[in-house]
Amino acid sequence: MAEASDRGRLRAVGLIGYPVAHSLSPLMHNAAFRATGFPGVYLLFPVASENLSWAVQGLKALDLLGANVTIPYKSQVMEYLDEISPLAAATGAVNTIHNDGGRLVGYNTDVSGFLASLEEYGLDVCGWDCVLLGAGGACLAVGVALLQAGARSITVLARRAEQAQHTAEHLARLAGEWQMDCRLDWGLLQRPAEAGAVVQPAQLLVNTTPYGMWPRVESTPLVPAEWLRSLRAVYDLVYNPRETALLAAARAEGVLAVGGESMLVHQGAAAFSIWTQLAAPLAEMRGAVEQALARSDA
Repeated sequence: MAEASDRGRLRAVGLIGYPVAHSLSPLMHNAAFRATGFPGVYLLFPVASENLSWAVQGLKALDLLGANVTIPYKSQVMEYLDEISPLAAATGAVNTIHNDGGRLVGYNTDVSGFLASLEEYGLDVCGWDCVLLGAGGACLAVGVALLQAGARSITVLARRAEQAQHTAEHLARLAGEWQMDCRLDWGLLQRPAEAGAVVQPAQLLVNTTPYGMWPRVESTPLVPAEWLRSLRAVYDLVYNPRETALLAAARAEGVLAVGGESMLVHQGAAAFSIWTQLAAPLAEMRGAVEQALARSDA
């Protein structure tokens, strides 16, 4: 927990990953520090893979308050931590580290961030059939969130069969351990008949891949417009640009389209509270992100 003395001296946090120059996290978190008066600063730490263990140990050596972790280190970083939260262990990924009195504790705020964004848009997915595009760490976090929210079924669609099957089986094990009644399955995105048969009867489609992310804004998952029409919502974790090709296609079909900006802000808010023990100033954090994205859209 943050000590009283923390309020009298500047504490640094940062983003460990590679690359990190594109991240909006410094704008978001520095806005939060200003709004709350907490004397903190958020920095970017581009870390080469061979230096990951040194970078994590440096959080202790330099007495940093903590760090966020992004691609490609969310799973690798776990072996260098003193403690891992049960949710991060279940997800197999850490995106937030807290230096708690010299002990490095790993958390996953992507799960709570996704759940909070669903609530923000009034999406109660209990009993829904959900399809996830992609099978990486982001897919696992979203899958865990959907399990917790009571989804009726989750199907993982990816380009590589081994990865899709592995992710679906991981979620199925968690559902069994948590005694959650959720059907798990997987398929290949490049098989249109197979993928379409899964997407069309579903209620929620979530893109967890980087397709459509700046600067390759014209790329998109192979999802024909006719697959989208019967969905209740399409969620794209990509937040830059705010209107991806997938979201534009969903809106054109009259489907609720949700971009990744909401999850970015909510997962960041959860991390801020872990580091500072303060309520996160959501409005200021969201404002900083919106201003940055508006500039990039211009």
